[in-house]
Amino acid sequence: MGIGLKAVGLHKHYGGVAAVAGVDLAVDPGEIRAVIGPNGAGKSTLFDLVSGWVPPDRGRVFLGEREITGWPARRLARTGLGRSFQRSNTFAGLDVLENVLTAVLVQRGRAWNPWRPLGRYSDERERALTVLAEVGLADKAGRLVRELAYGDQKRLDIAIALAGQPGMLLLDEPLAGLAAAERQPILGIVRRLARDQGTTVLFTEHDIDSVLATAERITVMHQGGVLAEGTPAEVSADPRVRSAFLGEEGPG
Repeated sequence: MGIGLKAVGLHKHYGGVAAVAGVDLAVDPGEIRAVIGPNGAGKSTLFDLVSGWVPPDRGRVFLGEREITGWPARRLARTGLGRSFQRSNTFAGLDVLENVLTAVLVQRGRAWNPWRPLGRYSDERERALTVLAEVGLADKAGRLVRELAYGDQKRLDIAIALAGQPGMLLLDEPLAGLAAAERQPILGIVRRLARDQGTTVLFTEHDIDSVLATAERITVMHQGGVLAEGTPAEVSADPRVRSAFLGEEGPG
């Protein structure tokens, strides 16, 4: 089942720059929420704050009913939060199954010994194969990661984020670098996770057409803060969004 996420008054400064300035965010369980904004708006920093990669200067974060402010990423991953990154987080010299198996073992507090027969990891291997089937990579389990097409590498990033059966999944630009024809399979994975498993999905993306077609609600960031929030129709009609993000002139 999905887990809700709430951030209250988040601030993060780097030197004299406010990367995130007073952000409030509430994502309902099972929701597909997009965070959009121009480069430098604070999207990735927001993800870093809520997923435990950097601590906030001020503010609080809740995963479900539990406050997780300042928790490290590894602890959060074992509490139901998974994340993929803009840049691939895989081991190019291992095969696809080994990458996901390693992630499953880490989630369960175990270490993988490559010299140990895979049969000794039967439960973890079964989970890894299940995840690969969910993202459409079951037939490529034995392929080395460096041999995969770029679109399949993006699928693998999602599979690794799913290793611990998270109730909340954060995807940082999952469509980056993909051709138009490669985007739909990734978006299909996101929709199925929410529909079939109730997974809550929070994602950033620059492809506005994909965002409008996939997200149930959209949060627009600008200069470290939240500029607007609403349904795709509401956000598309907001003149502040057109001015700040879509490059159109707003009134006055």
